[in-house]
Amino acid sequence: MRYLTTCLLLLWATTSGAMNAWRWVDKDGVVHFSDQPMPGADKVQIKAAPKPGSVVTPYRAARSASESEDGPRDANFQYTRCAVSGPSNDEVFQAGDAVTATFQLLPGYRVGDRIEALLNGQRITTWPETATRSTLTGLARGSYTLSFKVIGPDEGTLCTAAPVEFHVQQPSLLTPGHKAAPRS
Repeated sequence: MRYLTTCLLLLWATTSGAMNAWRWVDKDGVVHFSDQPMPGADKVQIKAAPKPGSVVTPYRAARSASESEDGPRDANFQYTRCAVSGPSNDEVFQAGDAVTATFQLLPGYRVGDRIEALLNGQRITTWPETATRSTLTGLARGSYTLSFKVIGPDEGTLCTAAPVEFHVQQPSLLTPGHKAAPRS
C-alpha cells in the first residue's frame, strides 16, 4: 500500500507541472515575479521546464482591457530610455563566438508594441518581437552596427536606440596563443 501511495504521489507531482505567479514592472523598468498577488501585477502560469533542444517562445503578458488592440491605450505613454546595453561600443569578438545583444527599455516593454533589432541597418528577422535580449550567431569577420527600435500597434516608431559598433575578428596562425594543428 505504501508503494502504491508513493507511486501515485510521484505521478501527481510530475503531471502537475504548472503553478501560478504574478509579474509586474516597477517604476525603474525592473521586472519582478512573486508567488503572491501584488497590486498591478499580471497573473502568469509557470509551466514545467521544456525539454532540452525544444524551442521556447518569449514571455508575453496577457492583455488587459486598456491594452487590447480594440481598446484605448495611454496616448501619453513614452519610453524614457531606449539603448543598446550590450555589446559595448567597439567590443571585439572572435569569429564563431556568439554575441549576446541586450537592449534597455524604460519603462519596461509595453504589451502590444514590437521590438525590431537592426544589424547594419537591416532588420534581424529571427529576433523575437517582444525580446530585449537574444544571441547573434554565425557572424563573419567584419564590423557590425547594432541598433533597435520599438514599433507601436499603429506601426509608428516609438523610440530608436543609438547604434553601437562591434567587431568580429578571424584568428590567424600568427595570433599569440593560437595553437597550430599537430602535424602527422
